[in-house]
Amino acid sequence: MLKRFTMIESKSQWAIWLFSALEYVISDIKGTMVLHEGENRRGCVVFQNATGWQSLSEKRMRLFIYIHELGHCFNLRHPWSGLQQDSLEWIKIHSTLSWMNYPWRYYLSKEIRGEEAFWERFSFQFSDSELIHLRHGFRKDVIGNGTY
Repeated sequence: MLKRFTMIESKSQWAIWLFSALEYVISDIKGTMVLHEGENRRGCVVFQNATGWQSLSEKRMRLFIYIHELGHCFNLRHPWSGLQQDSLEWIKIHSTLSWMNYPWRYYLSKEIRGEEAFWERFSFQFSDSELIHLRHGFRKDVIGNGTY
C-alpha cells in the first residue's frame, strides 16, 4: 500500500484511498490516516476487527469510523484539536455531535455522557462548522493531498 501511494504524483487531487484491513498491530485502533504528514494525506484505513462485524451497533461503529477517517482526508479535525485538556472549552467541545467526535468521549453533563448518550442524540451528520469547511473552504484546504 505504501509503495502504491509513493507512485502517485504528489499534487493536490480529488483522489482518496480508503483501505479496509482486518487489524492493526495495536488491536484497539479502529482507523487511521495513511501517510498523513504534510502533502501525503492521501487516504485512510479502517480496521475491521476493532469494530466488530455482527451486531447493528458494531456495523454502526464501522460506518462511523469510515466516515470519520474520510473526514480527515478532507482536512477535518477532531473538535478538540489544539485545545488544552480539561479546559472549559475542551469539555464543551466534547458535546459536539459530529462524525469527527468520538462517541465514547461524548460529554454533555455528568449525567449525559458516553457512547449511549452520543448515539441517542447523533443525527449522522457533520457539525455546522465542518459542513461550512467542506462546502465553502478553499480548495487547497479541503482537497486530498493538501496540508493538514
